[in-house]
Amino acid sequence: MATLHLRLAPLRRNLDRATAFCQQRNLTLLPVTKIFRSRSDLLDRIAHPSLQRLADVHVANLVALDPVRVRERVQLRPRFGDLLETVKHATRVFLSDPLLARRLGEARVAAGGAPLKVTLMLEGGDLRDGITWADLPAVVRQVASVPGLDLEGLGVNLGCLAGAIPGPCLLERWAEQLRDLRRVTGHSLPQFSLGGTVFWDVLRDRPVPPEFTEFRLGEAVYFGWNTSLGKAVDGFETDVFALDLEVLECWEKHVRSTPEGPGFNAFGVATVQSLTGNRRRAVLDGGENLAPFRALTARDSGVVLVGETHEYTVVDCQSAAGVVPGAALRFRPGYEAVARCFLSPYLDVQIGEDA
Repeated sequence: MATLHLRLAPLRRNLDRATAFCQQRNLTLLPVTKIFRSRSDLLDRIAHPSLQRLADVHVANLVALDPVRVRERVQLRPRFGDLLETVKHATRVFLSDPLLARRLGEARVAAGGAPLKVTLMLEGGDLRDGITWADLPAVVRQVASVPGLDLEGLGVNLGCLAGAIPGPCLLERWAEQLRDLRRVTGHSLPQFSLGGTVFWDVLRDRPVPPEFTEFRLGEAVYFGWNTSLGKAVDGFETDVFALDLEVLECWEKHVRSTPEGPGFNAFGVATVQSLTGNRRRAVLDGGENLAPFRALTARDSGVVLVGETHEYTVVDCQSAAGVVPGAALRFRPGYEAVARCFLSPYLDVQIGEDA
């Protein structure tokens, strides 16, 4: 069986680093824990004070959380089909649709209790979710008038869809636009939340305008990596996770650059092999469904990932020692691989301190 290893000590150090970084800039850290489904057993084991507040995409992951231990439970972009669960288990939501806001307000009033806090998502250039600056005044007025809701401010995300990178003067421009929005609408909008590891360098290198109050962070904490810029994040550890895949078989095979009668593989792609001739190849458990090999890095330099099907990963091990059936090969998994691992029932998760 494939095994995902989670090392608690480097994860806590990364959370310490992120917390200190935010405090130095008068920002509040909001850890995004959707990668491990905000599992309460993992939160208990991690036991870091920053995780008293967290954000997740799926309200189902917030349901199991102890509201005393996790005092702020933020749902990113709630769904119409989950309104009742959202108003019951989330203390704050990020959204960008006025109709969804009205439905949430109605559900919150019917349920009773304090208003549900709302952060409106701004379209900052990544072309995923969010409201343009031109449309914001009207939406702010609409959402602010909905009973059962408490409009706190704005949020923005960059780097995830289009790969938009924040420029050096972007925060100053947004801060000025927020001040204009406050004047036009008459609403204080005291919070402005930045989302994505892609903001790290900008926040590090320039004074942070006081309009920005929160930093939502995930990838840097778990991987010490900024995918949008293709580089490590300074001061973060990169070995929080390791993935072991079991060797199911290992044989020498004659490999051509293209197969006889070339066709498409299981994903409809024509393949070309670069390591040709007589080569030792091993088949490992856990394929695309568990951990896409594009998100894996072999820890043994003699192991080369050459392909994957839905359930199996294939490596060239011509230059590697100790690759025999029943052995395990270790990989450094990226974000996509770890996220899929936590969705799979065919996986063992091992948690250790590993200081």
